[in-house]
Amino acid sequence: MQERFHSSNGIAYPRDLQLLTEIFDCICKENGFEKGSSDAEDIGRAAMSLFAAGVFDEPEIKASLAEYIKRKKR
Repeated sequence: MQERFHSSNGIAYPRDLQLLTEIFDCICKENGFEKGSSDAEDIGRAAMSLFAAGVFDEPEIKASLAEYIKRKKR
């Protein structure tokens, strides 16, 4: 199995973008956010911010985004 490369400067490589896209699609579907909506855009920005901050683990990104959505609904 090939080890994933993660840039320390926040550059997303094709595999990273694929993972972030899959997470984005999943979170939007689970929460009923239409792609292109302001909610979906917020999720996309939040996911990229997490990645840029060095969070590369799928479960950790999903959990962080779920918490973000929960706080935003309050």
